[in-house]
Amino acid sequence: MTSAIAINLVARELPDRTNYRKTSPNVRTEHSNALLSFSTHSQGRFSATGKGVGLSTGDVIYVSLKGSKTLSLPLTVDQMSYLIEPSDQWQAELSGEEFGSLNILTWQVKCDVCQESYPLEFVSREYDDSDAQVQHAESRLIALGWRKSDSKHICPDCSELS
Repeated sequence: MTSAIAINLVARELPDRTNYRKTSPNVRTEHSNALLSFSTHSQGRFSATGKGVGLSTGDVIYVSLKGSKTLSLPLTVDQMSYLIEPSDQWQAELSGEEFGSLNILTWQVKCDVCQESYPLEFVSREYDDSDAQVQHAESRLIALGWRKSDSKHICPDCSELS
């Protein structure tokens, strides 16, 4: 991870991510949060210092995975504290999946209706065999709105037409 990681919101993947604080009484349409520092303590345990709108215990933030264009790691806020100076900064203890053994793979997937080829980026564990990688790829396709009919893959655009 780099020293400045933006909170990554992927609306197409999960439309309810437009308001990262679901418990907030105010709907936020702009996210001015940024992570200033990010560190790993142990497997699945992280800490972050951020700037912007505060978080609450139980909130989920999405941190971009290094080397990825579209993938993010969901992290749950376990503890939260606000800094006195500067007033718009906070520190959080987070938990989530241990990412050290993850591989970011990019495969080309072809829609069986329109015949368009699309790059598919997904995460797989280092030790996954090819069958497990296929399962991860198919899960990512479903998250992106693709449909599977028998052994055919149908892109989101063609899914809307049928």
